[in-house]
Amino acid sequence: MSRRQEIVDAAETLFAERGYHHTSMQDLGEATGMLRGSLYAHIQSKDELLVEIVQRAAAQFLDGMAEIVHGPGTVPHRLREAFRHHVRVVTGNLAAAAVFLFEWRHLPPDVRKDIAGRRDRYEGLWRSLLSEGQADGTLSVEDPAVAAIFLLSAGNWLAQWYRPGGRLSADQVADQFFRLAMDGIGSQKEAAS
Repeated sequence: MSRRQEIVDAAETLFAERGYHHTSMQDLGEATGMLRGSLYAHIQSKDELLVEIVQRAAAQFLDGMAEIVHGPGTVPHRLREAFRHHVRVVTGNLAAAAVFLFEWRHLPPDVRKDIAGRRDRYEGLWRSLLSEGQADGTLSVEDPAVAAIFLLSAGNWLAQWYRPGGRLSADQVADQFFRLAMDGIGSQKEAAS
């Protein structure tokens, strides 16, 4: 692994644990075993690290989503695959996902605008799929935008609590969350009253 990648990895962890503003170059130096000044031989700034982490994560979320959303299969099947994809991205690198989800607002304005556009495109793919299910009657969705936020919020919070090697795999968590979203948690008896 290159020294630069070591620095990026350390930044992911520190930004996720402490937040971008509460991580100093001194912290990055200590985490990598480098003098603070030596970091600048490999990076230009802390901003550069945040940009790289967030852009890479944004690409991972978007990568393959259009194929899932516009691909073959029923809407419920594609929705399940989209949710699994989202959960896999979050759990595949929890620190990077946390930085993308919770620290992106600290990006420089031009990059923040680009990332906001990518986030909007990603959410738009979810709304499109949910709207398709609403239109063909395969999903009981009142408002596709609210449903998209609900599903994405459930998946996003995995960055805060999911731990690899825990009781459930990422796919098992995704499948349970998806079943809860599709079936609800109320009993049939309660729903009737």
